[in-house]
Amino acid sequence: MNKTIQILLAIVFAISLNTQAQEEFPAVNDEGDTIYYFIHYLDNQPCLAVTYSSNQVDPWYDDYRGSITIPDSVLYEGNYYIVKTISSHAFLDCEELTSVSIPNSVVSIGPGAFSHCSALTSVNIPNSVTSICSGTFFGCEALPSITIPSSVTEIDFSAFIHCLGLTSITCSAQIPPQLGLYVFEDVDKSIPLYVPEASVGLYQAAEGWRDFYNIQIGLDDINVANNINVLIYPNPAKDKAKISIDNLNSKADIIVYDIMGKEVKREVIAKETKELELNISDLKRGVYNIRIVNETIDITKKLVVE
Repeated sequence: MNKTIQILLAIVFAISLNTQAQEEFPAVNDEGDTIYYFIHYLDNQPCLAVTYSSNQVDPWYDDYRGSITIPDSVLYEGNYYIVKTISSHAFLDCEELTSVSIPNSVVSIGPGAFSHCSALTSVNIPNSVTSICSGTFFGCEALPSITIPSSVTEIDFSAFIHCLGLTSITCSAQIPPQLGLYVFEDVDKSIPLYVPEASVGLYQAAEGWRDFYNIQIGLDDINVANNINVLIYPNPAKDKAKISIDNLNSKADIIVYDIMGKEVKREVIAKETKELELNISDLKRGVYNIRIVNETIDITKKLVVE
């Protein structure tokens, strides 16, 4: 690995390690595993961060091993607290850790959280996470695949560096997340990169993502589109277009992107609505992507505006 990268990562890790001033406490999950936490505040509300135990002789090592399931809430001193953060280096150097299940309550995963987890083969990034911090999966050599949820907008410095075992990457974000330096350093660029159908061109043009030369339509994107019927008409359209949708079991966002991936319009379609009329009179002539998305569906259709 480039020596400059090693030095920069060491600096980042040292700084973030020193930010943990709170006293941690242990709690046992339903599977009998002990996980350490500390209380912190987000939006002025107390919540929990998963962390390492500072009682270890070596503070850079934890005894997390095997499969770990992080609960979405923990009882502590008579009160339930929501687990919202995985702190920096929480699982650093856990060489016997094989899988981690992260709940949707988690909104932040700190720098180096899973760095050097050399046996890690399974980890989920929940849809509640919007960014992947520096060195998060640095050196996870056994990780065979990773799915980056649609909520992620940026991936920081060296997040997946030296993940030599990756055989595929799925990124569900319609707009390619912004990449920092060396995010996929040492990752084989010939592996499949699965992205939404409407976004293939955007990934092929995006800095960092275009280094992957096997960009394909995501299988999940195809399956979702096959399970629900969406029709946009007339197409091409002028001034107004109608969106017909079957089996909408909960409300959804209708998001309009221009050809460069910039959001230009947003509407909400109510549960069980069969048809929505979309005012496009303020849009310039051209090709747009219409995205219908909620917690269970994520479908994109093209619309030509005359």
